[in-house]
Amino acid sequence: VAAFVGEPSMAFIPVELKSEGDAIFVESGGGLKIELDPAWIKSQEAWQSNGKKLTMGLRPPQVLLPDQGNPEPAKHNKGIIYAVEPMGAQQVWDIEVGKDIVRVQAVTDDRTRRISTTIGDPIWIEVDPDRVYLFDTQTEKTVAQAKLALKQEGLL
Repeated sequence: VAAFVGEPSMAFIPVELKSEGDAIFVESGGGLKIELDPAWIKSQEAWQSNGKKLTMGLRPPQVLLPDQGNPEPAKHNKGIIYAVEPMGAQQVWDIEVGKDIVRVQAVTDDRTRRISTTIGDPIWIEVDPDRVYLFDTQTEKTVAQAKLALKQEGLL
């Protein structure tokens, strides 16, 4: 269902749930890495999915384009512009992060007009970990509801 809701549609990326010390994150085989809130992920069914293949769902308007002059490598992922589609008051970037394509949808404003739209140029993206959905790859069941959605529903 998540694939059919919203325009542009949610991007799906195969990931593994990993930990290093106190940090817990999802990492794709293609190079995308997002640190998660340990308290949130440990309260989700995904935490019990250790060793199972997971799929991360990201909605394009919720992937951010941070200040390109001051990236934070621990927080941001570096990619290459794969495609750009102007859509009037918005633009959609397809960003290649390693082997993954992440779609970003942003309002066209003074800040985004300064961001490159040239195919092949490097670009930084930021994924808000509170907006990450995780699905069991085999069953397609939601195993981690986005933390922000849970807050909005009064479940956190």
